Amino acid sequence: MCAKVSRPFWRSASRSGHLDSPLDRIRRIQTVDDMVEQTPSLSGEEGSNVKSALRVLKVLEFFAQTRKPATAADLRRHLDLPKSSCSALMETLRRAGFLYPVGRESGYYPTRRWLELAHAVSENDPVLQALEPMLEEVRDGSGETVILSKMMDQQVLYLDVVECTHEVRIAARSGELKPLYASAAGRALLSTLPDEERAVLIKSLDYKPYTSATSKGPAELEARIQAGLAQGWFLAIGEHRDDTISLSMPLQLGSQHYAVTIGIPRYRMDTKLEQSRLVLGKAVQAFQRQHQGKV
Repeated sequence: MCAKVSRPFWRSASRSGHLDSPLDRIRRIQTVDDMVEQTPSLSGEEGSNVKSALRVLKVLEFFAQTRKPATAADLRRHLDLPKSSCSALMETLRRAGFLYPVGRESGYYPTRRWLELAHAVSENDPVLQALEPMLEEVRDGSGETVILSKMMDQQVLYLDVVECTHEVRIAARSGELKPLYASAAGRALLSTLPDEERAVLIKSLDYKPYTSATSKGPAELEARIQAGLAQGWFLAIGEHRDDTISLSMPLQLGSQHYAVTIGIPRYRMDTKLEQSRLVLGKAVQAFQRQHQGKV
């Protein structure tokens, strides 16, 4: 039986035969710095505002990683900030009700205000409200992790993860960014673009070789997109990680395109691929009929 969770870690048969600890999971989260490296940089006043916002995110990330109170000195070292800037940031968060003092020696810890705001935002996401029942249906039918994603610039953005409970499984985190050219979801999303727009975009990608199966350039990527269009679904075998496969189909909600992807450990490919393809195809087609013309 699978339960809906969203855990930020990978489990694979080739790396580990045991369950990760909670701390191991946190260590595998794609960090704010990782994600910033994948996005265009800004300069001037815009760059300064972005930097201030990132500092707040990194404070929350620091507490998620350490899971214990921290002093201003601890955060100053983590953020690499001058003493005055760090103190001002901490005081601002304290006055706004996002941090509270645990003790003179212990420092600060986040309040539940972060969680309450995040919960209110997440529970009212109009896209997830429409798609979540279908994602859970695909998870239950395939017995594997299901990911909802959308194209953002030159990357795949994970919007939701409905993870199964196999001890050996693929897991991901909402908000993660992945390369368009090295995943089934990327090809599913690229397939929704007009031919000329897609041709321009795929020529601009960097084609970092994650594995020997990663698309090596625009021609190979376009050929794989055309193959997926011809069969009605997209398959990536060991393109981003050697030990995983992903099966994906695009869907449209209003004017926006999304990809629904099933992630499968590669060793389960022979027993799960056909079942997963049928479950995914049936669910996506039913969703499109039900929501045709809806925004």
